[in-house]
Amino acid sequence: MKKIAQFLIILVLGLSMFSCKKFLEIKPQQALINDSAMTTVKDLYAVLNGAYDGLQSNSVAGGDVSAFSDLMSDDFDVLPGRLNNFGTSEIYNGQTSVQIGALSEMWRQHYGVINRVNNVISVIDKNIISGPEFDAVKDIYKGEALFIRAYCNYNLLQMFALPYNVGTPGNNNQLGIVLRTEPTLNGPDGLSKARSTVEECYKSIIDDLHESFTLLNKAGKSTSSDRVSAMASQAMLARVLFTMGNYTDAANAADYVIASNYYQLANQNGADSTIILKSLIDPTNSAYMYNGKPEVIWQLVNTKDDNSGSLFGYYFPKYYMKVKSELINSIDSLDDRIIKSSSGSTVDASSVFVNPLKLGDWYVNKYRKRTGINYNNNIILLRLSEMYYIKAEAVALVNGVNSDALDAYNKMKLRNYGMGSYIPETTNDINDFLYKVRHERRIELMSENGDRYNQLKRLGLPLRDGTTNYAKYVFKIPQEEMASNTLIEQNP
Repeated sequence: MKKIAQFLIILVLGLSMFSCKKFLEIKPQQALINDSAMTTVKDLYAVLNGAYDGLQSNSVAGGDVSAFSDLMSDDFDVLPGRLNNFGTSEIYNGQTSVQIGALSEMWRQHYGVINRVNNVISVIDKNIISGPEFDAVKDIYKGEALFIRAYCNYNLLQMFALPYNVGTPGNNNQLGIVLRTEPTLNGPDGLSKARSTVEECYKSIIDDLHESFTLLNKAGKSTSSDRVSAMASQAMLARVLFTMGNYTDAANAADYVIASNYYQLANQNGADSTIILKSLIDPTNSAYMYNGKPEVIWQLVNTKDDNSGSLFGYYFPKYYMKVKSELINSIDSLDDRIIKSSSGSTVDASSVFVNPLKLGDWYVNKYRKRTGINYNNNIILLRLSEMYYIKAEAVALVNGVNSDALDAYNKMKLRNYGMGSYIPETTNDINDFLYKVRHERRIELMSENGDRYNQLKRLGLPLRDGTTNYAKYVFKIPQEEMASNTLIEQNP
């Protein structure tokens, strides 16, 4: 019996990690995944690790979401000849179809990860495993699983649904995504399920993050260098609430992470700007520690034996995208993140976010491949900088430019300008302040997690080609889902 169970768990991992080429075309006789296949804590941990492994995929957290978002927004120009037909060219021009392989993979692999964590959640909720070892870890495993499901659903919403309209909170009835909360291959929902509304999707994401935080906090899993933690759940909650325009709660969530004192901005005292880039590219491939504390809240760890991610290929100099010259020209020459000279070259390429290789061409330096190392940098998905920018803008939008808003912004300004150039911001003009916060955020979070694309949509601003017709850039539901799900409705 033990050998049968071991065989089944291998089959669980094989099907859930690699699935079939068409994840949503699983035939009934293939639905061999069931809760009884996980009979030990080791089995449960293996399936949860499979979810983390799935996150590393290019299609999930490994780079495509960031790069495709940047193809649709206004930070970058694509280098000549780099777009490919039946893929990035259609994304760039807002002409996607149901048959673009990269988008089918994005949909399939996100739901593959969701299916893995749904299996974990189901086993825990049903108490299929018992004993002291299980009791010691069940809250941690479920908390991690809930976070991962929320993270995947949030990604899918940004790519496959119209944005949340912050002007009509509670009434976002436009089509969202399919919410799958049971194991798909044997769950009661089956394969055919309608899309929930955007409002319902965000509620589900927020509920998952709240429960994730509660469980992880209760279990004492406040922070982690390589896995989901309570602080990661709170930081992700701040991002989600901010996207929805719930600025009061977003500011509170961001402030909770800041006030926890678990994290610290790299170069917080403004003494050494070279530390800023080191926080993103650390030679040991671990979270860079500044005065004993990291800036990174959550990251996926890449090693030479276990790595993935397409960020290097999209953003590293000469490969794919360069920063628009007008954006570079708008950056204060005193900003230590991007050191400019009159000739257009850097003073020290290791001390900048964006690195010009020749006059006029600037590239993202965050994903620079380290010489002699055959794997990519860690994939940083949440860091403290974002929390400060969320707090600064959200507080100002709710309460005006008060001391809390100014303090959050000035913390980032000191870090980014350094002691020699730093002048505290004192404006009380709301429009002036919001412009500065949003501009600084744009530079800070460039090429990270689709941030610019999401902020443009939140603010109702034009995308790459000047349009605010966001439906033009919403990805089509893949053909595999349309063919197998009789209840789903396609995007226009």
